[in-house]
Amino acid sequence: MSLLRLSPELHLSVFCHLSLPEKNCLRLVCHLFNNLLCLDVPLAQLQVAEKKKTIFLVEGAKKGHIGREPFIVRNPRISVADSGDKHILMDIYYPKFMRNDDEDTPTDNEWEIHIHMNELSLECENILPSDSTRLVKSISYDSLRGKLLKASAGLFRTRFRCPECSNSRSVCPGCGGFSRRFSDLFCSCGWPMPCPVCIGFGVAYNAKDIQDDDAELNELWKEINEMLAEDA
Repeated sequence: MSLLRLSPELHLSVFCHLSLPEKNCLRLVCHLFNNLLCLDVPLAQLQVAEKKKTIFLVEGAKKGHIGREPFIVRNPRISVADSGDKHILMDIYYPKFMRNDDEDTPTDNEWEIHIHMNELSLECENILPSDSTRLVKSISYDSLRGKLLKASAGLFRTRFRCPECSNSRSVCPGCGGFSRRFSDLFCSCGWPMPCPVCIGFGVAYNAKDIQDDDAELNELWKEINEMLAEDA
C-alpha cells in the first residue's frame, strides 16, 4: 500500500522509521504536514551530511563571510528559543585543505576528498580541529536555508585557486590528480596527469586508464589543449 494512502496518525507514527526520500514525500501530502515536519526533514538531511562529511559552500557568500570557504556540518540539533519557537542550530567546521592566497603549497595534506556523483566529502577518522578557530558554533540553519550548496569540482575552481596547480589550468606535474586526496581514482604521485579540479574529473579519470599508452595519451593532451584554448 502506498505510504500516502495511510491515515495522518499512522504517518506520524511511522515517520521516524522512514527513509529520507520517504520523509520528503510525506511533506508533500499537504501544507499541514509540511509545516509540521519543516524541521524534522532538514534536520535528517543535515544528520546524513554530517555522517558523510559532505562539503558545503554558501551561495552568494562573499570573501570573509560565513560559508565562503568549504565547510562540513557538525552537531545539527533542534533548539528552543525563549519565545518557544523551535529552530535548527549547527556548528560548521572549515577543514584546512585549501591553499591560502599567498602560499605556493597546500596548507594541509591530511584530508582526503571522496567523490560520489560529483559531490565531495571528507575522508578522515578525526575531524575535530586542532585549531579551535576553525570551528564556528551555533549557526542558524534558517540563515542558510536555500543557500547551501554541495561542493563540486566546478564550484571549487570557480571560487578558489586550485589546491594543486593554483589555477594554471594545465598539467599538475607531481600531483597525479590530487595525489593522496584522490588516490583511489587518479594516478599515483609523480605522473604528469591533468588536475581534476581544473580539467574535469572525467578527463583525469580517462588519463589514469591510458597512462601507459603514449599514443592515446598524446591524443588526450591534444583534447586538453583545445579545451584550454577555448577557455583562454
